[in-house]
Amino acid sequence: MDLIAVLLAIAAVFLLWETDLTLLRWLIIISAILAWYFRRVVSSLQRRDGLIDPDVAKFWANLCVITVWTSIFLSLIGIMKSL
Repeated sequence: MDLIAVLLAIAAVFLLWETDLTLLRWLIIISAILAWYFRRVVSSLQRRDGLIDPDVAKFWANLCVITVWTSIFLSLIGIMKSL
């Protein structure tokens, strides 16, 4: 899912490159990077099963889901704005 978010972000930034929507472009880039990073954190926590409190692991998993969907949503807005 994080790969989809990153690919959509790349497409949206590419389409928005010639527009004046600089803030939206940066929001898309930052949200895609955060989605990718949080997914790596969650996969790292899953490998350490039993060493991490379940509430902490659940927090990071939920944060990952939120950032992935935020990235996808912002990317779709960017793609729609560029068309």
